[in-house]
Amino acid sequence: MISYNNGEVVQSLRQYEMFANSLKLISSNEERKMVINQLNKLLAKIIKESNAVYEEEYNKLYEREIEFIDEERTRLTLLVELINQRISYVDKLCQKHYQLTYENTDLPPIRGKDELEELQNRIKIIDKYSKNIKTCHELELEIENMESKLSLAKEKINVNDSLNQELEHKLIELLHNTFSELSLDLLIDEQSNIEDNFYECENLYSIAKKNLEKSRIKNPEMINECQEMLNEIEEDYKEYNNKMCILGLIEIYDRKVDTYDELLTKRNKIKELMNGVTNKEFLNRVETEINKQYSSIIKEEQDINTYNELLKRVEEIKKEINDIKEEINSEEFQQVLKPLLDNERKRQEKILKEQRLKEEEERQKRLEIERKRQEEISKKQRLIEETRKKEMEKRTKKLLEEQQKSILNKKNSYNFETMKDISLNKEKENIEPIKPNNEETFSNNKYINEVVDNSSFKNKYDIEKELFDEFNDQQFMNKEENNIEELPKKDKLPLGNFDDYAKKFDEGNIDKSEFDELFSDNFFPTIPNE
Repeated sequence: MISYNNGEVVQSLRQYEMFANSLKLISSNEERKMVINQLNKLLAKIIKESNAVYEEEYNKLYEREIEFIDEERTRLTLLVELINQRISYVDKLCQKHYQLTYENTDLPPIRGKDELEELQNRIKIIDKYSKNIKTCHELELEIENMESKLSLAKEKINVNDSLNQELEHKLIELLHNTFSELSLDLLIDEQSNIEDNFYECENLYSIAKKNLEKSRIKNPEMINECQEMLNEIEEDYKEYNNKMCILGLIEIYDRKVDTYDELLTKRNKIKELMNGVTNKEFLNRVETEINKQYSSIIKEEQDINTYNELLKRVEEIKKEINDIKEEINSEEFQQVLKPLLDNERKRQEKILKEQRLKEEEERQKRLEIERKRQEEISKKQRLIEETRKKEMEKRTKKLLEEQQKSILNKKNSYNFETMKDISLNKEKENIEPIKPNNEETFSNNKYINEVVDNSSFKNKYDIEKELFDEFNDQQFMNKEENNIEELPKKDKLPLGNFDDYAKKFDEGNIDKSEFDELFSDNFFPTIPNE
C-alpha cells in the first residue's frame, strides 16, 4: 500500500487538521468562510503533493520491464491495486472535506483511472489463460487414461466376438443335429399346411376365449361347455404353435450375423420362439445350452455400453480441448499474450535444454562410475587368475615329480616296454603274467594294473592306442572343467608307435619349459599314488 509520508504532504495534512478543528470554534460567517477557503487551498495542495508521490510509483509499475506471464500478472495486479488505493484516498479526503465545509471540490484526473477496466480485463485474460493451460493438461491426462481404458474395453469386445463365433458354431451344430435326429426338418415339407392350420386354430382359439368370457357374464350354464371347447382348441393350437416355432427356429438358427446387435436380435428371436416350443425331447436337448449362451451374450451388452460411454467421453474431452485452444489462439488473447508467450516458450526451451544437459552430465557420471567398477572387477579377476596360475604351476611341478617317479623313472623295471613284452608273452604262451618283484610299484601304476588284470590281451599297438586315447580324453575333460583353451598341436603327446618314441627318448635333453608345458595340469591326468 502506498504511503504519503513525505514532509510536504505531512505538513499540509497537519495544517488542514488545525484549520478543521478551528472551524468548530468559529461562530461568525466571515471567519468561517476564511477558514473554509483556507481548507480548500490546503486540500488542493494535499492532493497535488500526494499525487506526485502516486504518479512516481505508478510510473515505476507502468514502465517495469517484464518477460513472462507471471511477471505481467504481478505488475498488472500491483498497478490495479495502486490505482484503487489512490481513488480511495482521494475519495476519503473529499468526503471529509464535504462533511466539514459542505462544499464539493474539483479534483484533478487520477492517472490510470480510465485504464483501470482494461488492466483488470488483461488480468482476467491471463488468469483465464493459466486456467485453460492447467485444464487442458488435466484433460490430456484424462484422455490418456481414457484411451487406456478404451483399449482394454475394445480388447474385451474382441474377445467376446471370438467367443460369440464359437457360441454360434456350437448352437448351429447342436440345432442342426437335433433337427436331423428328431426328423423335425421334415416339417419344412408340411410348412404350408401347418401355417394354414395354425392360423385357423389361432382364430378359433381367440373365439373360444371370448365365448368363455361371455358365458361367465350372460349365461353361466354354458361355462363348462365353453371351457371344454376352449381346452380342445387350445390343445390343437399349442401343437400347431409348437410346429410353427420349430419352423421359425429352422429358418433363423443358421442365419449369419456380423455385429453384436445382429447377434442379440437373433438370440432374442430364438428365445421368443423357444417359449412356444412344447416338444419335450427337443427342449431336453437344446434348452439348457440356449439359455446359458443367451445369458452370456446379454452380459456382453454391458461391455459394449462401457466402450461406447468411454468413446463418447473421449470425444467430449477432445472437443473441450479444441475449444480451449481456440480461445487461447483468439485475437483477444493473442494481443495480450503473444509477446509473453514467445518469451515463455524461449524460457521453457532454455529450461528443457538445461535439464537435458544436467541429465547428460548425470549419465556421464554413471558411466564413469561403471567404468571404474569394471576396471576394479577386471583388476580383481587378473589377481585371481595370477593366483590360480601360480597354484597350477605349483601343482604341475608336484605332478611332474610324481610322474617322474612312477612313469618316466628309468629305474622302474616295469615301464611301458616291459608291460608290452608281458602282454605279448601272455598272448603267445597263454600263461599267467609274472608279477614283478616290486609289488608296491606295480600296484601304484593305474594303467599297468588295468593291462595286467585284463583277461583278454590285445596286441601292443592296440594297447598303446588305448593308453594314449585315455590320456587325451583326460586332457579334454580337464580342459572342459577348467575352461582353459586347448594346447597347440605341438604340445601334445606324440602320435605313432610308442616303441620308436621310447627308444629315442632322452630325459637329459628335455627343455624344462617344454617339459612343464607337456605335462601341465590341463593335459596329463592325475595318477593316483595308492
